[in-house]
Amino acid sequence: MTREEAVARAKRVAQLVAPNAEKAERLRRLPMENVEAIVESELDLLLRPRRWGGFGADWMCMVDAVSEVGKVCGSTAWCMGFLMHHQWWLSYFPEAAQAAVYETDPRPKIATSFAPMGKITVAPGGYRVAGEWKWGSGVDYCDWAIVGGFVPGQVGNDGGPRLLNFLLKPREFTVKDTWHSVGLKGTGSNNILVDDVFVPEEHTLDTEQAREGTAPGCSLDDGVLYRSSFAYQSPYGIVSPMMGVARGAYETFVAFTRNRVSIVGGAQVADVVPVQIRIGEAAAGIDAAYTILENLNRILHEEAPVTLAHRFRAKRDFAFAAKLLLGAVDLLFEAGGARGLDEGNALQRAWRDTHAIANHLVLNPDVMYQNAGREALGLPPCDRAY
Repeated sequence: MTREEAVARAKRVAQLVAPNAEKAERLRRLPMENVEAIVESELDLLLRPRRWGGFGADWMCMVDAVSEVGKVCGSTAWCMGFLMHHQWWLSYFPEAAQAAVYETDPRPKIATSFAPMGKITVAPGGYRVAGEWKWGSGVDYCDWAIVGGFVPGQVGNDGGPRLLNFLLKPREFTVKDTWHSVGLKGTGSNNILVDDVFVPEEHTLDTEQAREGTAPGCSLDDGVLYRSSFAYQSPYGIVSPMMGVARGAYETFVAFTRNRVSIVGGAQVADVVPVQIRIGEAAAGIDAAYTILENLNRILHEEAPVTLAHRFRAKRDFAFAAKLLLGAVDLLFEAGGARGLDEGNALQRAWRDTHAIANHLVLNPDVMYQNAGREALGLPPCDRAY
């Protein structure tokens, strides 16, 4: 699938889901018709390796497609991006795990919760997994799940506790309705419950190996996306919907400002110089963030293999791109006045959604900037998020 075709399909999805943006927030999950629109578009196959029937696209193809949907509904874009992103993540797993999914379910929907929240017990041939994991976006519609957990008594090469990811098959987990959030309200990011399930070794993935680009799946597929460090690439799944939400906020603000009349003196708001300046600055921030994402994608393809220095730079730049997008939306929201606060105005939803996305750990600017600074100074990183 070309980038142009992906964008065209995404625009059709956007037309179908746009009327449901407020409904998704009321439901606190996506309306089923939104999920069906994504699946029918086949955009969930965008990042799946070609050998499993996917399109094997690059990250900017994802950014452009998800952005089209993010303009009209941040929650749908968030879940749509993860339906793509999690099949890319599966490509790091051993062949047996990938086959277990694709040979039984040609159109899998995979939820994830990477935070090590459950209890892991070593067992013959694998592990027993139990517990509760937060933030499983879109899990209500997913038959498969991947959860993270520390293995007791085992240490990774970096000296920290060994962190594994565990592939859960259909009916090996349930969903607990917990999602009540001020932003991304319609994502249904509910909890994943697991009641003492056995996961074989070949259905696990060592996070450190994925971070280093040495995971079992890295030798199975051609293409730099599948052979490079996940740490360099994974923030695309978070920033892509944010890009769309920011673009939607910009379009919304410009549209209602063109004919907006000030209650003070009846002047046309479009003629107010500070408003014009904010629009120009917001557009520059959005475009600059997009340029950063393009450059990171270029570096990935042109300078592979990805080094530790590449990873520090990528994490730093993703955090900065998110800061630019957040700043652009804040500029517009602050100039939106009472009209921008109205629940029927998409600007307030975009403001809430961008702040929710910016709070994701992957985009934590303090950690990402500090690690980049420490690397420049010849010091070891302060956090494993690299």
